Amino acid sequence: MWLLWFLCVASSSLVCCLGAHRNKEPNTVPGRSVIVHLFEWRFDDIADECETFLGPRGYGAVQTSPVNEHGIILGDVVRRPWYERYQPVSYKIKNRSGNESQFRDMVRRCNQAGVRVYIDVVINHMTGGLQMNKGTAGSIFNYAEFSYPAVPYGPEDFNRKEHCGTSSGTIESYGDANQVRNCELVGLRDLNMGREHVRAKVADYLNRLIDFGVAGFRVDAAKHMWPHDLEAIYDRLKDLSTEFFPADTKPFIYQEVIDLGHGEPVTRWHYRHLGRITEFMYGAKLGTWRQIYNLVELHNVAGFMPVSNWWDNGYHAIAFGRGNATFIAINNEDFRLDAVLQTSLPPGRYCDVISGSKTSTGCSGRVIDVRNDGKVDLTVDNAWEDPMVALHIHAKI
Repeated sequence: MWLLWFLCVASSSLVCCLGAHRNKEPNTVPGRSVIVHLFEWRFDDIADECETFLGPRGYGAVQTSPVNEHGIILGDVVRRPWYERYQPVSYKIKNRSGNESQFRDMVRRCNQAGVRVYIDVVINHMTGGLQMNKGTAGSIFNYAEFSYPAVPYGPEDFNRKEHCGTSSGTIESYGDANQVRNCELVGLRDLNMGREHVRAKVADYLNRLIDFGVAGFRVDAAKHMWPHDLEAIYDRLKDLSTEFFPADTKPFIYQEVIDLGHGEPVTRWHYRHLGRITEFMYGAKLGTWRQIYNLVELHNVAGFMPVSNWWDNGYHAIAFGRGNATFIAINNEDFRLDAVLQTSLPPGRYCDVISGSKTSTGCSGRVIDVRNDGKVDLTVDNAWEDPMVALHIHAKI
């Protein structure tokens, strides 16, 4: 399946909060706003997809997997998993997606197709302890000695136990903001973003990507870096390349801050002034939205029953049943729908499970009467929040 998931920039899956920083504009071609994540795709294949599918169909941008050199995992159970790409060895552009030349070509071709490119950047940490001490570009590193000479980073560039405060040197409590920001995340060597050398190397890497023509960055593990350190790095970023963007265009930044509303001291709001934020509560709230969970029961009631009593107005309003168990009407016109429609439901009063739920005393939403002949006098107003009606036999009052 080529499309693993996508984000609509205009939707609330990316929190856009007012603030002073200038990295919140997605820099897509006017009229385009949908981002597709081409997870683990090769650069050559991304370029082809931009030219043959994404560009012609109006997609706004692609997000790539991390493009830099990373460690290699050759375990007995798991070999070469996706998450090895989140263990940097250097900022050289070479991994199983391709090399720097292929990357540059991909960015150029996607931009020319009207599709912007965002890079997933891993700047909070380097590798964990791996069996191999060589990265995907051949660079040698020494996890035990905090040594990554291809950058170069040495022991002084990392947060150690004295910075972290735990005996293990890893995060032991997400209730401690210092641990979250200064300890190792699952044993990954944690960069000290307060050091000038580290800030300079990270900014140099991001600016190289900007020179190639990228439109912005998804910042991995932003929650595990202090906001003032990130701001110091973002302030060093160049404007986007004028080969593809207007002068004075700032890179788009969206930050991974896992915040599920459990009262942890580090929240997404600490990063809102720096750019946009990936909203992890969006899916949870969507899944518990009444209009969705009530339709789960309708789906179960319908089962494999055939479509019955199809009706449409020839344009943008439809209605249909599934056997004698459900009935749905949808109005996508710009005017109110008033119609007498045939159903196969047993006569009686039904709770519309879109506008409410069946309760012990009746219905918290609209009540629809099905006549003895199975017909309903139906109104579906285009001005409703959800211009549709859904009935099923378990919602009979």
